[in-house]
Amino acid sequence: TCQQAYDYAECGTTNVKIKAYRPKEFNGEIFLIDSMFNCKLQEVNSTIAGYKQYELNVSHASTGPCKLHRTVDTTTGDVHFAVNVSTVHKKGQFGMYDGLKTVSCHYSSREQAVVTDVTNHDGVVTLTMEDSNGNAVTELPPHDNLFLKFEGVNLPAGFRRMKVVDLEVYVVAEQWGDIISVPLIKDDCVTQKAEALGFSISQQEQRRSRIRIPMKAVPIFENLQGPYYFNYRLKFCTTRSRCQPSQNCPSWSSKP
Repeated sequence: TCQQAYDYAECGTTNVKIKAYRPKEFNGEIFLIDSMFNCKLQEVNSTIAGYKQYELNVSHASTGPCKLHRTVDTTTGDVHFAVNVSTVHKKGQFGMYDGLKTVSCHYSSREQAVVTDVTNHDGVVTLTMEDSNGNAVTELPPHDNLFLKFEGVNLPAGFRRMKVVDLEVYVVAEQWGDIISVPLIKDDCVTQKAEALGFSISQQEQRRSRIRIPMKAVPIFENLQGPYYFNYRLKFCTTRSRCQPSQNCPSWSSKP
C-alpha cells in the first residue's frame, strides 16, 4: 500500500493556515519548529479519506512563539511569509527519521492574487502506483515493473510541468517502534541505493502535468512488510526545458 504525507500553506489576506495530511496510522505530532509545545497543529475532520488532517492558523501580525518569518523585497514590495513545520512520529521525542518541511506564502504588491510555493488548493498532486499497463495497484508483485505516477490536479496558474526533486520511501517498524526510510531521489539525483533497486529517473515519462517514474518491485526493506509511505518534494515549471532531469548526477554503476 502506498500513501504520502504532505504539508502546505493556505494563504489568506491576514493569516496563513498551515495544513498537514498524514496516513491514518500516524500517531505522532506536528508543530512549528520554533515552539514544540505551544504551536502544535490540531487534528480536524479530514477532507481526504484515509488520512488524518491537522491545521494551525497563524496571523501575519503574530509576534509570539508561533510567528511567521517575514521578508520583504525592497525592489518590488512583494512580501514573503515562511515557517518550518516539524513532524515527530513519537510524541515528545525526536528521532532520526522525523521530518522538517518549510511552507510559505508569497504576496505580490502588483496584484491581489495570492500565490503559495506549495499550493493553495487541496490535492495539488496525486501519487499512485501503476503496473506496466497503466493500471493502479496497491500491492508489490515481486520483481514486476512498476511506475510511480505523480499527476497535477490544480497546478498554480502558468505552471505546466513538474519534476521530482526529492523522494523518500519509509515504513513504520512497529515491532521496533521506529521509522525506517530509504531515500530514492536526493537533490534531483537518484541515490546509490535506489539505482541498485532498478529505480531510474532518466527513463521517466513527462506529459504536461504528469510524471511516471519506472522502478522494480523488489523488497526495499528486509524483513519488513508494508504499507510503504512516500515523502516527496516537487518543482513546478512554466516550460518543459526548466523541468528536465539534472545532467550532473553521479553514475553509481560506474563506481567500484
